[in-house]
Amino acid sequence: MAPTLLQSIPVDGPGDRHVRVLFYDDGSVRIRIANAAPMKISEAFLRGKGDHVIVKLDPEVALHSEGRSLLVREPEDERAETIEMLQAGDVIGIAERAKRIAERLGYETAKFRDANQQNGAEWGIVVQTEPVADRVTGALFDAVGARMHELTALGAAVIQYRPESAGPIGHALFRVFQSEGANSPLTLQAIPRLVSAVSAQTLLGYAIALGQYQAFAEISKPRSASLDGGAPWTTTQDFHHLRTLGGDSLLSAKAALRFAEGEAHDAVGLSIVELKNGIIGAGLLAEICSLAHNSVEGAPFPWTFRYRLDGVEPMLSDIATNDASCAPIAAVAGESVAAFRAAFRGRHDAYLKLMISSSPYLPSPHMFPVREETLALFDKATGR
Repeated sequence: MAPTLLQSIPVDGPGDRHVRVLFYDDGSVRIRIANAAPMKISEAFLRGKGDHVIVKLDPEVALHSEGRSLLVREPEDERAETIEMLQAGDVIGIAERAKRIAERLGYETAKFRDANQQNGAEWGIVVQTEPVADRVTGALFDAVGARMHELTALGAAVIQYRPESAGPIGHALFRVFQSEGANSPLTLQAIPRLVSAVSAQTLLGYAIALGQYQAFAEISKPRSASLDGGAPWTTTQDFHHLRTLGGDSLLSAKAALRFAEGEAHDAVGLSIVELKNGIIGAGLLAEICSLAHNSVEGAPFPWTFRYRLDGVEPMLSDIATNDASCAPIAAVAGESVAAFRAAFRGRHDAYLKLMISSSPYLPSPHMFPVREETLALFDKATGR
C-alpha cells in the first residue's frame, strides 16, 4: 500500500530554482526539484542514530548563469512529472508549478512586447486580415509558444486525471490576462491577453474533447468586475475579441486552432481533429453561457457558427441528456441544469439571428448552426 502524503512544503531558491519537500505517513521524505535534471548525488550522510541526514545533489553542468534556469521543459517531461505529482496527491504542488510557469509566460511575453516596441507598423495596426494575423501570432508563438505548450501539457494531464483540480491553472492564466497594460487598446500592449486566452482555449478544448466538463467549469471560474460586470472570464467579450487581433473573434479562434496544431494531443489519446472540435465546442458553450450574463449585443460574436459542428454534436447531445455532464456547464452560466437546457434553443437562435443580420451577404452554406435534432433533445429534457 502506497504511503499517504501528509504535507508538501515548497522552498523557493534564487532564480527559477524551486524545491518541494514531501512528507509521508510512513516516515519517508521525498524531494522534488523543478527543471533540474540531470543531477547526481555527490554526498550522502545517512548513518548514526539520531544524527542529521544530509544529501547533496549537483547538476551535471555547473549553474553559472541564469540561462539554464530559464529552460522550457518539453511537454512530455512536464506531463510525466504532473502525473507523478497527481499520483502522490500533491495538488498544491501542481497549483504552484502552474503559477510559476504562467508567471514565466507573462514575463517572456512582456519581454517580447518590449523588444518589439520599435518594430514598426506591423504591431501598430489594427489587424483586419487573416494573413496579417498569421504573421502577428506566428512571431509571438515563435517567441513564447514553447512556454505555452509547457503549461498546456501540465493542464491537459490535470484535466485528464483530476479535472476538479484544474481551477488553479485557470487562475494562473487569468493573472496573465489581467496583468498590467494587458487591457491596453494598443495592439502590441495587449498581447498578454492573447497568450493567456489562447492557452485557456486550448485547455477548455481538452476538457470538452475528453468529456471532463468539470474542468471547463473550473478553468472558467475567475471573474473581475471589469470584465462584463463580473461574468466568468472565458465568456466575456475581452476573452474572445482580442485587441491584438483587431477585436475579431474569428481571428482569435483561428489563432487558438493554429496553436493546437503544435500540441502533444496524442499524449492524452486525442487526434488533432478531436482537439480542434473540443476547442470549437468549448467556444460554443462559452457563447451560450455568455447570454446568461449579457444581452446578445454585449456577448461575444458567435464565431463557432462558421465551423461545421458535426464533431461537437455528440457533446451537445450528452449535455442535453446527462445531468452530470450538464451541471458544470450550467454552473458557468450561473443556472440550474433545467434552466440552462430550457434557455439553450432561444440563445442559439438569438445568436443565429445576429449572425445572419451581421453578415447579409454571407452564403448560408457558410453558417453552421446546431442541428435541429440536437436542439430537440434540449427541448425534450425540459418537457417542451
